[in-house]
Amino acid sequence: CYENANHLKLLEKLRGKKFVYEADKATFFRTSLAGDKKDRTIFKQNADHHGFIARLKGACQLLGYDPERIKIILVQMLSLLSPAGEAEKFSKRLGNTIELDEALQYLETDQLKFFLLEKEPNQPLFINTDLLKQNKERTRLYYIQYAHARCHQIFRKAQEKGITKIGSSINLLEEESEQKIFNLLIRFPGILETIVAENKPHHLIHYLYELAQA
Repeated sequence: CYENANHLKLLEKLRGKKFVYEADKATFFRTSLAGDKKDRTIFKQNADHHGFIARLKGACQLLGYDPERIKIILVQMLSLLSPAGEAEKFSKRLGNTIELDEALQYLETDQLKFFLLEKEPNQPLFINTDLLKQNKERTRLYYIQYAHARCHQIFRKAQEKGITKIGSSINLLEEESEQKIFNLLIRFPGILETIVAENKPHHLIHYLYELAQA
């Protein structure tokens, strides 16, 4: 958006519709026309300012779009834990915030993605990098990756033995553990439907972990 100056085009469009005006050395957006208590200055805000949801929807309404089509998911702040398990206090004013690039020096990309998706958006996220390094083989991510590797190994051995077709009869599943895996696998389409309906991908993480343990 900033690279191709779309934000400037949008600002000019708002000015043309008289939705933007200058006052007190600041640029104001007439959010009061969309039901806000007062007009707001236009500036960049952090993602944790939930009060801006209604204002963003109001802006879309003034531009002629259906505000109900906008779905905004707020997530809690991510905190890193000290070796003692205490949450570190980060502040821009203190100058000790950690950017994503710096976080990736302590966490692998897969680890960071996993922990960001593991919990519901309304739950706080805590990551203890020291424990992750010490107990890498005890994390949910490890079990899921291990199960994934084992599945590839089974398919590779089947290919080596010339097995190209998988039987479709559930009567072949005699062991209780096999039936448990089958029952989990047939749940997968429903899990995906839930994720799409609720916009909560953490359901997939919990499902994969349960499947990996089966």
